[in-house]
Amino acid sequence: MEEIIVDVCKDLNCAPSKDTQLLVGVYSCIRELELLLCLESIDVRMIGIWGMGGIGKTTLARAIYETISHKFEGSCFLADVGDLTRKGEDYLKQQLLSRVLRDKNIDATTSLLKAKLHSKKVLVVIDNVNHRSILKTLVGKCNWFGPHSRIIITTSDKQFLTMHGVNVVYEVQKLQDGKDIEVFNYYAFRNGPPSRDVMNLIDHVIAYAQGLPLALEVLGSSLCKKSKDEWMCALNKLKKIPNREIHEALQISFDELDDDEKNIFLDIAFTFVGEQKDVVVEILDSCGFSATSGIRTLVDKSLISIIDGKLHMHDLLIEIGNEIVQRTFPKEPGKCSRLRMQQDICHVLEKYTMTKLRVLSIYGKSSPHGMQCKVHIYDDFKLPCDELRFLLWEQYPLKSLPYDFESKNLLWLIIRDDHLTQLWEGNKVHIPGIDHLVSLEILNLSGCSKLEKFLDISQPMPCLSKLYLDGIVMTEPPSSICYAIRLTLLSLRNYINLERFLGIDKLVSLEKLIFSGSSKLEKFPDILQHMPCLSELYLDGTAKTNLPSSIGYATRLDTLILRNCINLKRFPVIDKLVSLEILSLSGCSELEKFLDILQHMPCLSKLYLDGIAITDLLYSIGYVTQLVTLIFRNCINLEHFPRIDQLVSLETLLLSGCSKIEKFPDISQQMQHLSKLYLDGTAILELPSSIGYSILLTLLSLESCINLKYFPNISQFVSLEKLILSGCSKLEKFSNISQPKPCLSELYLDGTGITELPSSIAFSTQLVRLVLRKCKNLHSLPSSICKLTRLEILSFFGCSNFGKCEKRT
Repeated sequence: MEEIIVDVCKDLNCAPSKDTQLLVGVYSCIRELELLLCLESIDVRMIGIWGMGGIGKTTLARAIYETISHKFEGSCFLADVGDLTRKGEDYLKQQLLSRVLRDKNIDATTSLLKAKLHSKKVLVVIDNVNHRSILKTLVGKCNWFGPHSRIIITTSDKQFLTMHGVNVVYEVQKLQDGKDIEVFNYYAFRNGPPSRDVMNLIDHVIAYAQGLPLALEVLGSSLCKKSKDEWMCALNKLKKIPNREIHEALQISFDELDDDEKNIFLDIAFTFVGEQKDVVVEILDSCGFSATSGIRTLVDKSLISIIDGKLHMHDLLIEIGNEIVQRTFPKEPGKCSRLRMQQDICHVLEKYTMTKLRVLSIYGKSSPHGMQCKVHIYDDFKLPCDELRFLLWEQYPLKSLPYDFESKNLLWLIIRDDHLTQLWEGNKVHIPGIDHLVSLEILNLSGCSKLEKFLDISQPMPCLSKLYLDGIVMTEPPSSICYAIRLTLLSLRNYINLERFLGIDKLVSLEKLIFSGSSKLEKFPDILQHMPCLSELYLDGTAKTNLPSSIGYATRLDTLILRNCINLKRFPVIDKLVSLEILSLSGCSELEKFLDILQHMPCLSKLYLDGIAITDLLYSIGYVTQLVTLIFRNCINLEHFPRIDQLVSLETLLLSGCSKIEKFPDISQQMQHLSKLYLDGTAILELPSSIGYSILLTLLSLESCINLKYFPNISQFVSLEKLILSGCSKLEKFSNISQPKPCLSELYLDGTGITELPSSIAFSTQLVRLVLRKCKNLHSLPSSICKLTRLEILSFFGCSNFGKCEKRT
């Protein structure tokens, strides 16, 4: 084993870095950057490295610089140019030119810089750019530099890259998958392994740092050689007093914001992490902020990110926001526009001192920041806050809100707890002369399981657009909901006593309707008229046995979810649903026949049929020519599968667990889009040679296909990146590779019956991971394996007959 590793390392020509541990997680990033740099190309390229402060941009830039700088005629790494700008533009030019030309005495002007470098192949790294003028001064245009030159720019503000025309941007991600632990351990235990008494505390530090290399380095260094008691003391201190070095580094981007953007950042940090961006924009706009452009700036500066339409922020940035607000009015919390700390909230509620409060969040057990707040109030409690736009109160202790609650500017009201039985005593909406709810857009009473009486909204509520009543136990919602004519979302998830719902077609603006988990709902209401807006309908986990044919009135329905409707036996013809894009019938275990599609369905792109009881799939599936994803996981009665080459848009086909399928259909024409094919656990004996028509297949998985004896020539899979044959115990031979495989990076042959690898494995030049674990018949490896210069993981644990590595010839 040791001889193999030594030989492989020699052929890889790899010399360990003097600071190898500091580059944990960087090696894979270097490869990705090398691909973006495209060093073989003759053109001049500018690449941006972007990410939040402390994420490791400079470390990565330094690593790629040291890796490739020897390939250039001249090179220069200008570190932290943001600090150097105070010395003037001429100084920056002189530093760049003198380092590239190795001449300390050279004078530099823009014209000289271009004249000296326009014919040279150079590598220039401009680190920590904090102003656009830096780029204009040093790397104004690509034609300043000679062919093959590469310019790398690191910054925390993506806008600088965009404005300079840098189109290729590499975003540095936080450390995960154990790499964060490796970095922390390097700094905390560089003098020896950790003692047992601090081992259990490591996870607390890792959770606090959340993969931020700077935090891991600072905390690891500060805890080095410390006792368990000192560790615990330091961790407890972090809960009260943030680490100054970490905060100063992260706050730089915040300090560069204007006042409007700072307020948007603080509101998000306090309340809106995890919320839908569009909703937050609406609330912030109502407060007088330019929310759309402000959020864009925060994204560009890596202060927030948007994932699936929701706002996200690193916990350490949230901590900075909390500290900034506390510093503003440390002894007068009533003057703050936002509150989170329990002592501050209790103070203002008891003293009635809230004059500027716009956002109030009182969290219970579900606090995203781990900060629970228990507030004790009495029945005569008042909440005088004219400016309040957002109120979230978990574990609300009273049975109703104050009768004189002034809420005319309130946009978002969330009350969650078992105490609430009604919103107000009396008919609050109809109090003469008081427009209490005229601005309310979102009302969320989810989890108020004791709610006995809902608002009578028999008069239209002009702005209410989203209503959440998840987990309510009332037998049925009030019929007056139908008067909420602007309602776009109605959620009745886990409404466990809901048996019927009437008048749905009166909600003419409704776009999304959720009945998920309402297990007593047996019948979906008939739709008596056209519903022009309904696009998403969730009926998963209900007791439905069928859908009414009137569902066809929802002509704009694009998402229909009936997952785990275990009583569903019949499904209507859906051809009228011409806008349908996503249909899920997964887990409908009584459904023995899927619908016959009678005409072309132009929009259906995702079809999920996991675990249904069908034995055959009708050939009419071919009408769904826009189908992109087709899932049949664990359809254990499915024996035959029709030809799929009519599905010309198909990208993902999953038949895993369909244990009676013995033959995969022939493909008679090229499938231009099929990229992922999962056949795990099927009874397939072999793949047809026509599988090669799937010219863009990147992933092929045949894991645990215990009857598979033959695998076609892998050379025909020109785009294949990942091949999984794990557990195919009857597969005794892996085919020769007759031509270079430029894409294959992962090959899993563990648990197969192969006796050897072909020497042509060397054609897999991009192979990173080769797994041969528990190949009990494998006796040797070819010497050509040493030509796999990108190989990171070679695993052959449990190969009991493995005797030697072939001697080189």
